[in-house]
Amino acid sequence: MKKTKLLEALHFALKTEEVATTVYLNHIDAIVKRFDVDEDFILAAKNIIHKLIAGNRSHKKKCEDMIKEVESSTKEDF
Repeated sequence: MKKTKLLEALHFALKTEEVATTVYLNHIDAIVKRFDVDEDFILAAKNIIHKLIAGNRSHKKKCEDMIKEVESSTKEDF
């Protein structure tokens, strides 16, 4: 894969991780404000969503690290 195409894919992956976090945060808001469910369900849902957000942060960091590595490389084919 050419360097430019790899960087495009990595930047797309990075943007996807950023958008996913926003979506998850919106789901927390929806669960708390819009559904008539008990507190235990809300806490469990929040816990799951926070784990998803933590995973997204980890993936985002990996994407950022890979982008830096590819950008600094003199290779054109990966």
